[in-house]
Amino acid sequence: MRKSFFLSLVLVLAMALPAVAGKIGYVDSTVLAQESEPAHAAQEKMKADFGPENKEVETMAKDYQKKMEELKLQAAALSEAAREDKKVELLRLKRDVEDKQRALIRKVQAANESVRRTMSGMIVKAVQDFAKKNGYDFIFDKAYPSMVFATGSMNVTKEVMVELNKIYREHKK
Repeated sequence: MRKSFFLSLVLVLAMALPAVAGKIGYVDSTVLAQESEPAHAAQEKMKADFGPENKEVETMAKDYQKKMEELKLQAAALSEAAREDKKVELLRLKRDVEDKQRALIRKVQAANESVRRTMSGMIVKAVQDFAKKNGYDFIFDKAYPSMVFATGSMNVTKEVMVELNKIYREHKK
C-alpha cells in the first residue's frame, strides 16, 4: 500500500514538476549495490575472509555424514555399548557442526550489515555528487520508493509546517 501510494505520488510529481524543476532522474540502488566495483570488492573480501572457515564447516559436515553412514553399516556388528558410544560421538560431532555453522552465519551477517551500511553511504554520496554536477533537481530510488536527492529550493517543509499547525489548532478547539 505504502509503495503504491509513493509511486502514485512520484508519478503525479513527475507530471507536475517539469514546469518547476529542471531535471528528474532515478537510480536502482539494488543494481548499484550488487554490480559496482565496491560491491565486487566487498564480495571478494567476504570470500577471502570467510571462505576457509566455510570450507572447514563443509568438511566437518561431510565427516559427520560419512560417520553416520559408517554407523548404519556397522550397527549390526557392534555391541550395544559400542553403538551407544558411536551415537554419542555422532551427536557431539553434529552439535559441533551446527555450532560452527551458526557462528559462521552470525559473522557473515554482521559483515554483510557492515558492507550494506558502507555501500549505502557511498551510494547516497555518489548520487548527491552526480546530481549536483549534472544539474538534477530530484533523483528517486527505484528499488526503495524514496527520494535520494532534492535541491534545497524545493523544500517546502516550513510552509507545510505552518499549514499543519493551523489544522492542528483548528481541530484542537
